[in-house]
Amino acid sequence: SIFHGHSYPIWDLKFSPLGNYFVSCSNDRTAKLWQTKQHIPLRIFTGHLSDIDVVEFHPNIHYIATGSNDK
Repeated sequence: SIFHGHSYPIWDLKFSPLGNYFVSCSNDRTAKLWQTKQHIPLRIFTGHLSDIDVVEFHPNIHYIATGSNDK
């Protein structure tokens, strides 16, 4: 399957602890939440002023943390 959503390179991708969701982050300053059975993002997270370098799921899968060079 091919997932389309970011307009620039993806820097990080993490699967949720249960494996049915994943989150990606990109040079386009967004993070996107995906379900493995769908090819479009469920949520798009914006607000960083620089590319997002790292993403991580909280162990309870209800939160996503992002890290960027914008501090």
